[in-house]
Amino acid sequence: MAVKRLSLLTVAVLTTLGLNAPLQAAEAPDLTGVWYHIKHKQVALANAEYQRLQNRYPDWQPEESLKQAISLLNKPLKPVVPVERKKETVKEDPDAVFMGRLAAMKEKQWQRLSVVAVSRAATIANSKRNDADLLLTGWIYMARQQYNEAMTLFSLVSEGSAGQKKDAIGAAVDALSFQAMAADDLNGLQALYDAWPQQVAALINGAAWQAFDAGEFTRSGSLFRITGNRYGEVLSLDGQGHSEDALALACTTPATTELTTWCRDGLSSQQTAAWEAKDYAASIRAAESLKERNLLSRDQEMLYGWALDESGNKAAASKVFLSVLADSPADEEVQSAVIHSFDYDAEALMPLSAKYPFIATFISSQEGVQAFGRKQFDLADRYNANLAKESTAGDVQVYAGLSARHRSGERGLGHLDEHAGYTGFTDVYKDTRVGVSVRHEQVFSGTPDAGSWFGTGLSDADFAGEAKQAGQGIDVSLTRQEQDWTWYGQAGYLLLDQPVSTRLTGALGATWYQADFLVSGLAYRERRKDSVLSQTGTWFDTSSRDSSAAWGGVMQTGLRGLGVMALNDVWSASLSAESAMLDGEQVKDNTMHSLRVEVSRELSGDKKDWLDYFRVAPYLGWQQYDHDLSGFTAGHGGYFSPQGFFSTGVSTDLLTAEGKLWQLRGRFSLGWSSIKQDGGPRFPLTEDSVTVLPSTNVSGVNGELLLEGQYLFGNHWSLAGYVSRSHAVAYQATYAGIELRWYAAPRKGVTSETLIGSSVELKGFAF
Repeated sequence: MAVKRLSLLTVAVLTTLGLNAPLQAAEAPDLTGVWYHIKHKQVALANAEYQRLQNRYPDWQPEESLKQAISLLNKPLKPVVPVERKKETVKEDPDAVFMGRLAAMKEKQWQRLSVVAVSRAATIANSKRNDADLLLTGWIYMARQQYNEAMTLFSLVSEGSAGQKKDAIGAAVDALSFQAMAADDLNGLQALYDAWPQQVAALINGAAWQAFDAGEFTRSGSLFRITGNRYGEVLSLDGQGHSEDALALACTTPATTELTTWCRDGLSSQQTAAWEAKDYAASIRAAESLKERNLLSRDQEMLYGWALDESGNKAAASKVFLSVLADSPADEEVQSAVIHSFDYDAEALMPLSAKYPFIATFISSQEGVQAFGRKQFDLADRYNANLAKESTAGDVQVYAGLSARHRSGERGLGHLDEHAGYTGFTDVYKDTRVGVSVRHEQVFSGTPDAGSWFGTGLSDADFAGEAKQAGQGIDVSLTRQEQDWTWYGQAGYLLLDQPVSTRLTGALGATWYQADFLVSGLAYRERRKDSVLSQTGTWFDTSSRDSSAAWGGVMQTGLRGLGVMALNDVWSASLSAESAMLDGEQVKDNTMHSLRVEVSRELSGDKKDWLDYFRVAPYLGWQQYDHDLSGFTAGHGGYFSPQGFFSTGVSTDLLTAEGKLWQLRGRFSLGWSSIKQDGGPRFPLTEDSVTVLPSTNVSGVNGELLLEGQYLFGNHWSLAGYVSRSHAVAYQATYAGIELRWYAAPRKGVTSETLIGSSVELKGFAF
């Protein structure tokens, strides 16, 4: 195929010199041959060539100079004198005659010439350096496919025949190029391209595309490489299955439209494929390559950001998403990506909230959701995130309830029954919930058997002590919830007509919330409610009800703290500690210290739609008092005060979902405890060492069960109740209560802060 194409090209070039095939009529014929014959007085050859040209080009108008030269060549000499004289013989130049004969030949005749004849023509052309001879001999070599020899002669043609020289050399270059391609001579092609890049490039690229179309990708790649056709190289490498090499070449070559498109599409495919394979490092590398070339589209930049995020580089992901956001500030997808890259950290996003309203909205929403999860329901209200409320209009709540408590210990004064009724309201003022309640209490104890120790001595059959007390009181509380903080304060006077002087009770507390831990503390002063003696005080003798005859009314003033840390998504650990001083009228002062450690596991799993939490926690506890003041004689306080109390066991705690029409909470613990009571003087204020309270050391199983719940009806009303039963060594207690509550704002459900057991008084902490 290459040889055939070469022959056609050669014919075309030879024709331009008038030596072979016809040219188009619109073209001027080559007069080299006819002038050659005229110059050498070759009349017959000149006339033949002249006639051939006229036949070939019927529209050709010969120049006047050519017409005159032909006319003079054919015009016979005019005889002057018809005198007979010796005839002169003009001897023609044999080289000229030889070259003229060659010029009259056709291509096939040139191909059949002997080597000697061709060598003679080359010698004549080289020696005379006549452009016509050089061109003629060069074309003879071309016809014989001796292209290098032809090129040598063509290069000797003078600039006076520049056009013919250029055409001849061009034909030779074409022929040499096709010859090299036919022989797969890549080095030869490279040399030709280096010498004549513009002309040879078109030939090589044409052959390369033919090879590519034929599926000869290795050959096409080699040819494209000579001309520096990088796009062709890229396609050839891809055709060979070397897609990575193709992409690398496309992306490292100076950009063209085709190569840029290939590089962009290839890197984009790499980026997406690596992302889908979760090879985030490779996806990032592809994206950064696109970015270096300014080829990163909006979607690719987003994928780049997500890959950075998944690889853990959230700071870099944030920068990428913020860059996209700057161009698309209203795009919700980008907004969500920005928030995600900041790990939904409202505090970290805060600097952006002034510039981007959606971030301000998110922060508000996030803080509201966070507050709701932390049981800061008033704070959630301020962010419109309280799922239990239909409207935030109105924060007033009014409630009333009844409670009962029974505690059984030692026979007689160790028993306690408490009945109470209360009513109150709460409202929010300047983001602080204010609560006021009034309460009526009645407490009862049993009477000791005759001969039991009571007061200043042994009691007789006719018990003269006080076994019942009643009174009223008032309580005021303040609760303020802020981002990461809850503050609490409470003060009250209760049982205003008790035997001992009425003393203020109260508490100040705070809770600090962080993502992985919580710290809470409460300073308090409260009544010790183990017996009538410790809770309200009594008289030594009811016949003399003056202050000198009253004792008891123990107040416990202390500080308790709690720390809870999340170890992972399901495990957490907590440590609580408490220290307190106890004092009462005509009661020896005492101190108490305690510690409790828990490790809990969350078991709610995927049931969060109806279960807020379900925890199981092993625990270990210790408590110690300086003095055993559990007796009912002067100087004692009638409260449980062991010198060593160790307990261990397992507890479970469950709460159903917030914001539903009903809610339940349950707590159950089972363990083992050991109690050591050192005993001591019957009358510790007098240091009477003769009569003593005996020491005890007991151990056994202890357990507790608590069930409470609430139900919303009619949008504005809820009913709550609870019951609790505790059992320990020589101690049992039962609690029960019911409460009706009215809400000013309509509600869709109830939340755990209105469960009776959620009060700070019962919980012990302000959260």
